[in-house]
This record gives sequence, structure tokens and C-alpha cells, in this order.
Amino acid sequence: MGRTLLAQEIQWRGTGSLGGSDAENYEAGGGEAEGDVLWLCSDTARTGKYVNFYRRLDPAPFKPARLLLEAQLRTKAVSGYACLMVRVEGPESEIYGFDNMADRRLAGDTDWTTVRLVVDVPDGSQSVFVGLMMSGSGRVEARRMMFEEVMVEHQITGYSPAGMAIGGPRRDLLDRERVKLERLRSTWLPRIDLRAGSVEISGSCQPCGELGGDYYCCEGLVDGRILIFLGDVAGHDMSASLVSALSRGAVLAWSASREPDVDVLFSTLNRIVREFPGKPRLLTATCLVLLDPANGSWSCWRNGVPKPLHVDSAGDVRPLNLTTRLPIGAMAGPRLTRQDGVLLPGEFLLLHSDGLTETRDADDEILGDERLREIARADLDVTDLSAFIFDRVARFAGNREATDDRTLIVVKRCADR
Repeated sequence: MGRTLLAQEIQWRGTGSLGGSDAENYEAGGGEAEGDVLWLCSDTARTGKYVNFYRRLDPAPFKPARLLLEAQLRTKAVSGYACLMVRVEGPESEIYGFDNMADRRLAGDTDWTTVRLVVDVPDGSQSVFVGLMMSGSGRVEARRMMFEEVMVEHQITGYSPAGMAIGGPRRDLLDRERVKLERLRSTWLPRIDLRAGSVEISGSCQPCGELGGDYYCCEGLVDGRILIFLGDVAGHDMSASLVSALSRGAVLAWSASREPDVDVLFSTLNRIVREFPGKPRLLTATCLVLLDPANGSWSCWRNGVPKPLHVDSAGDVRPLNLTTRLPIGAMAGPRLTRQDGVLLPGEFLLLHSDGLTETRDADDEILGDERLREIARADLDVTDLSAFIFDRVARFAGNREATDDRTLIVVKRCADR
């Protein structure tokens, strides 16, 4: 669910310019009046010529920087090609960077497809042009157009003249600070192997990159209950990592209080998200379980993460009956939904982030809830079940690279000793 040093949604508000060798044969529009969907179309344009529908951005607030431009495109009956484009210009319109998806353009009919362009914006840059490019007849639409500043390990996708690459003391400093944050992140993704009374808990995360938004913890409360918390901050960048660090610290501080109040905890987490600088807001999905190891009684609060799974002693797997609520930070005050129950001897609770069920295979098929429930039926102990689930998810994905953190917490009540 992310933006790094700088992030901004590109607001068109109905403004934009047409240019290129065939501009007179195209129509374009969009912006706020049309649900923030941009469009470019023609019934008469000829393949071999092209048009740009673009707007200019002032690079002064963020240069020098390496920028990632991202949007979702959809095409209908495009006879030539359609693509996202970005062009960086210096004095006298000298090209400093350019990408028009020359090797990955869309054509024909396509559903919403996420595309990403990476270019450098050096110190001398005077203009950054972003928009749509098209050749031939048909229609292309774009939505959710964003740009963000990224680190230098992101490969440039288009053209950048020699000597224009971003670097220097500022970038070196940012990279060093990012490495520190990566190391810190490992401290809030610890492997959990815990036994308290008749309860065993195993938790771990398979991060998709050095930075990300998943975090979790398992702590004892002063009244003898066990706190089990899972959070998933939107994004996989510095901002997401910072919000997850602040949030996890708040959860740990709350767990040490003499009279822990759930409303106070979620109000604190909501304030962290809403007051964190930058846009878009880094909404956070959460799940909290308070478990009494003496009798197996539990209470669960959920905001945005997938429903926890209950596995009974016969291997029947069912999601908890928790109403879906908006993630933390979506509203001025969090709205909580709660369910209470008892974990009997031989039964499990499984908490997981959406990175697990949204894993995709080589054919772009999603793992989904039903497959996870089948996997969770395995008759194994806590640690082995956790390892088994991760293994089966990895086998499903095959060579497909993970795009989100995969976090899993398994809780079992064992037979009383």
C-alpha cells in the first residue's frame, strides 16, 4: 500500500496541452470533472504519426532527483500504440531525460495496466513534461498518475545523456540514511517463537524489499494476557518504514501501560498516520488480538487486514466474523469492530497481511483466500505450520517476484499439561 522522499499525485484539473505531428486529429480531456481519468482519442488519426497530451511540472522543488512516474493505462481499439511519457528539459529545451515506453507500448484493447517510468532530473533541469502519447486511432485512458523520488538503485527506463545521472553528496547522504533505516527495520520484524502457558505463537515476515510497511509484535500485558499485533502500512519506501516504526513503538508503549485501553491505542495509531507529512496518506491496516493463555479466551479488533482464520481441532478453517472497517488514518477517528471467542485445545488462530493472499503466479493468478484455507488445514505444530504455509505460497508464486511483504502469525492452544 508508497512514497519516499517526495511523492505527489499529478492533478490535471482539466488542463493539458496537445502536441506532436498529428495533434489536429485528436481530442483529449479529463481531470477532476471526469473522476480524475485522462483520455486521448481519435477516429481518423493515421498510424505513423503521433500526438502528446501533456502538462509541465516545475522541477525546482525536488531537483536533483531520480523520479518514478507511475500510472494505470487502459486502451480501446488502438490501431497504433499508446503509452505514458516523460521528458526532462534543460536550458534551450536540451533533453536531459526521456522515456516514451518505446519497448513496452500498449495497443488494441487492454484493461487497466500499471506502467512505470524512471528518469533523472539533474540540477540544471528547467521543465518536466508528463502525459500520454498515442499513434493511430482508438482511445487511451489514464488514472492514478503519481510521481515519487526514488533511490539511485532504481534503473533508468529511458534515455539519459552521459554525465546527467543523479549522484553527489546529497544522494550519498540519502543512501547512507536509507541503509541505516533498513537495518533498523529488521528490529521490528523479529521472528517470534513463544510459549506462554498452553499457548504457542510463531510469527515471521518475508519482506519483498529492504523497506516496507509490515510490522508486528507479541507482548505480555500486566493483567497476564498476551498482545498479538499485526500492522501493514501502505507502501514500500522510507515513509512507510518510518510510519511502521513509529506505530510499532506506540503499540509496545501501550502494552506496558498499567491500564491498556484499546480505544487509546487505536486513536494514537490514527494520529500517527494522519499527522505524518506528505501525500498520499499512508493508511495502515491492523489486527489486534488480546489472548488469555490461562483459558484461551480472546478478543480481536480488525481494521483493513484480511480476516484472521480460525482452525478447529478437526481441521475446519473459517474466517472470523469481523465486519470490514476502513484502515487506520482513513477517518478523523478510528472505527473499531470487535469479536470475542475462546481458543480450545488443539485450535489455531492465523493472522496474516494481504501480501500472503495476494501473491501471484507466473500466469498472474492470485493465491486468494480459499487456497490459503486449504493450506492451513495441514495437521502440524505451530512452527511447522508457519513454515509449511510460507513454502506452499512460494511454490505457488514460482519465479514470480514478490511485490508485497508476506507476514504470518500462527497461534495455537495446546492440550493442558
